[in-house]
Amino acid sequence: MYECALDDRGLFQGDVLCDIYFTYYIRSKADVCRPSGDELQNVDLFAGQTQEKGTTARAVLVQGWGMVISQDCEIPDHRRSQPNILVARLWRIESVIAEYEKQKGETQRVKWLRKNLLNLGPYTDFFYLQAREGVGLPVSVADLGDVHAFSKKSDAAGLLTKRVLSLTPDAKKYLQARLAHFFGRLAVDETHFLTPAENAAIQNE
Repeated sequence: MYECALDDRGLFQGDVLCDIYFTYYIRSKADVCRPSGDELQNVDLFAGQTQEKGTTARAVLVQGWGMVISQDCEIPDHRRSQPNILVARLWRIESVIAEYEKQKGETQRVKWLRKNLLNLGPYTDFFYLQAREGVGLPVSVADLGDVHAFSKKSDAAGLLTKRVLSLTPDAKKYLQARLAHFFGRLAVDETHFLTPAENAAIQNE
């Protein structure tokens, strides 16, 4: 699934990055500091109040692993139409998918993976990643709903220093298919097209 990423080539889609910082803040409950004051204030940025020029917001920093999901053609610096590199956060699989840990034995886990994460049919937020002991990566998933933008101008060089793995060409094609499925799905639940009896049968599986 992986290639070693130790050469000096640039970043590519599917590159796995270790120990990078993600930032989070809730805009409806933002801690901001205005130039005219030196104390943090909790404000709702959607409440309509115009913030002073130069106001800064405090964000929560979380260190973790990530995977580049931007398309290769969007990453080079000369593509000014997209100023950011998009990175999905990685999670240890059992920390976000409790059902995985409930599987009894390796065979049951493999069957569960094939049905729920390795089959492109079911809709899921996650892209499965094998463990790689050499770099300290456990069995993980990339959370496609937890994507962060890093500036190509100021962050690309730093991201490159954190790259530890790259996906093989075949794994990268699967990532592209999963991304297309995740971001391109119809805005309606698949069960909408099932009869009540068919829905009941699914719930009883």
